[in-house]
Amino acid sequence: MCDVNRIYQLYLETRSKRKVAEIMGISRNTVSKYLNRIENCKNGLTNEILPEDEKVARPNTVCKGEIRDRILSMLLENQEKPKKQRLNAKQIFSILVGEGEKISYSTVLREVSKWKESNSFKDVCIAQEYDSGFRSECDWGTVVLKIPEESAKYKQFSTVLNYSLYRFGRIYPNCIFRVDLNSKSGQTGHRFR
Repeated sequence: MCDVNRIYQLYLETRSKRKVAEIMGISRNTVSKYLNRIENCKNGLTNEILPEDEKVARPNTVCKGEIRDRILSMLLENQEKPKKQRLNAKQIFSILVGEGEKISYSTVLREVSKWKESNSFKDVCIAQEYDSGFRSECDWGTVVLKIPEESAKYKQFSTVLNYSLYRFGRIYPNCIFRVDLNSKSGQTGHRFR
């Protein structure tokens, strides 16, 4: 009964079912249900707000420590596997149900999401500054040019030095670009036909 009183007090203070649901950690439908029961009791339509055998909010007993540990062990094993062989939340749920655990898919999904959020790498952009003339940005690819009524594909390379407005570009009509993976500088090479 104290939970129903708390729902009613919070609703009188906030006048928002959504805020009451947030504060109490229950759904908006549950808040509405008990506020309607209070209203019906005031109007004399019912004798009791909360039947003796009913509770307002049940505690989260589904994801016990050993189940949570089992989910975490599967996720840790996942890190050692190739990306396509890793278990997703649905597969982990199927394994747990197959082992006889009584757990919902949403609980497994919530645990997997929490783990991913705390253990995944965040994207970081580090601004780099170089003295002028010491670094350049390069790009290459294929361009289609229409030269006197005829379209043709050409290989194109372009570069620009930092702090410079001058851009250099070159088109190679008969060239195959290749990346030298053994090169320590990471420079690309090209070969003419």
